[in-house]
Amino acid sequence: MNFEFKKQTIPDWIVEQLNSKYQVHKSIGQEWVKQQELLLLLDGLDEVKEEQRDTALCAVLKYSRQKSPLARGM
Repeated sequence: MNFEFKKQTIPDWIVEQLNSKYQVHKSIGQEWVKQQELLLLLDGLDEVKEEQRDTALCAVLKYSRQKSPLARGM
């Protein structure tokens, strides 16, 4: 997981990763993120620097709570 904390949001990071690793145009990636058309499987939290793990976990949890159908009351 290569995430620049305090420099980008989780959605921006997702779009960047889609673009750099899979050549998905940024506008398409942004639309996928906006429409929640992705199943995100995050791996590598153990590879995040120890002093940044809490920040990483909080960012992931915050994003998942915002995007969860349960958080929106379905």
